[in-house]
Amino acid sequence: MTKTTEIRTCDARGCPHCHHESGKPRPLSPADVAWQFSEAEGIMGMRSSHGAIVDMAQSGIQDGGRTNGVEARAVEDRRLDATSRHRCIRARLAHLLPSQMAVLQAAYGPDDWTRAIGDTDVRAHVQAALKRLENGAGRALPLTPLAQKRAADHAAKPRPSRPRHQRTAGGTIGEKLRRYLEEQPGLAGSARGAVISAACSPDRTTFLAMAREAVALVAEASRAAQLQEQRAGSRIRSCHAPVPSLAPELVLEA
Repeated sequence: MTKTTEIRTCDARGCPHCHHESGKPRPLSPADVAWQFSEAEGIMGMRSSHGAIVDMAQSGIQDGGRTNGVEARAVEDRRLDATSRHRCIRARLAHLLPSQMAVLQAAYGPDDWTRAIGDTDVRAHVQAALKRLENGAGRALPLTPLAQKRAADHAAKPRPSRPRHQRTAGGTIGEKLRRYLEEQPGLAGSARGAVISAACSPDRTTFLAMAREAVALVAEASRAAQLQEQRAGSRIRSCHAPVPSLAPELVLEA
């Protein structure tokens, strides 16, 4: 982005969420996007009835059905402010392509797809590999063109699983991965399965290629959203997206 790039706002007059007290536009930050995907619905009250019951039990409701008016007004004010912030952020991201929005949600959202990996050793191995990627790029790996292509190739050429009596317990991470994917045929032919296989492979070439694509995807989506790290007391001269990067050890391996 250049220094002349105009910061997008929600166009609401006097919106406190996209303007500083001075009136100057305030760019979105990664924290804003993370809040939008992770916390907004809960604060606005879009929760299950179980959550409402828990809130009631922890609130200032008194015996005899009386309510704590001060706390009730505070909760309502908080919800109204959250609704205003949610609308502001949604408007400022409305120009993004669906693919860019999917990348931001993967990178900054609350869902960590690696937690669903059933084999503990495979899960630990994959999570260790993804931790080397910054700014959520690891979570965006299944969205990369290479992961999608390898998944499509696998689906086009399915491999028959080995007979169960040939499977043995223990072994290397590669053997554990093979057994796990044989038990999860749907996962084996998916983009997530492609990432898992690449992360567990002794040949780092494919994983590094996916990592570079993931870094590029998150950086491009962040630039399109005009994300900028917020620093207290700093003057904003231009919008610079927080660019994800490969960890030094991954760069050296490339």
